[in-house]
Parts: sequence; structure tokens; C-alpha cells
Amino acid sequence: MPPNPANLPRRNFAELRQGLNYGEESGLISIFICDVALFVIFMAVFANCIYRGARCGIPILMWLLVHLSMLVANSLLKLLSVCFVRHRYAYRACYSILTSLSDNLAMICWLIYGNTLYFTDKNDCGLQEETRGLNTLMLFFFVMGFF
Repeated sequence: MPPNPANLPRRNFAELRQGLNYGEESGLISIFICDVALFVIFMAVFANCIYRGARCGIPILMWLLVHLSMLVANSLLKLLSVCFVRHRYAYRACYSILTSLSDNLAMICWLIYGNTLYFTDKNDCGLQEETRGLNTLMLFFFVMGFF
């Protein structure tokens, strides 16, 4: 629930311009919580696959784990931007540029690496029953990652 505006301290226009509003901040926090929840769910599924000994010709579990970790790291970097807006507003633009550039570059490189794995002759993950779902999930992340 948003705070009551009557109870908030008065700020001038420059202070208001430099901060995030309540909706933006709570939106970033809720996105981060959802990302972490999805990460935990996927980790449980992957742990089950590891326990069952699901293997194929490519390191599909490793690729999926790193990819999901990168997505959570991106969400964490966005959440940390709240701290920069609150306490180091002058460095907000530098932080945003550096984090966006490094995150996007790392994600593009990881997707290219995944494509080289996926389209090799060693990829028999779609043919094996225990890794067929992981193979479909990897393809889904490719489609979503490039668009």
C-alpha cells in the first residue's frame, strides 16, 4: 500500500526529479522477487534432472543454469539501481550504461555459445526422453533471447 502523502516530508522539485516514485520502486522489487522465485523453481527441476542422471551430448544443464543465473543477476542489477538513484544520483547514468552494456554483451555471447552447442551434431538431447524438456526449454530461451 502506498504511503499517505500527507505524512511524507516536503521536498522541492529537484529532489522529486532525482528519485524514483513508489510505483517504480515497488515494481522493481516485485520483478526481482518473481525472478528469484522462478529461479528457485527451475533450480529444483534441474536438481531433479541431475539426480535422475539426465545427460546428453551437450552440457545443456550447465547452459540453462548459467542462463538463468544471468537473468537473476540482471534483475539484481536493476534492483541495485534503486540505491544509485537514492544515494548517488550523479552516477546513475554511468551505472545504467555500464550495467546495461555489460549485461547485454554477456547475454549475447552466452546465446551465441548456446546456439553453437544446440546446432552441433553432438546434440542428441531432443532424442532422449529425460532431456527432451530441457532441449525445448533451451530453444525457448533462444527465441526469447534474440527478440
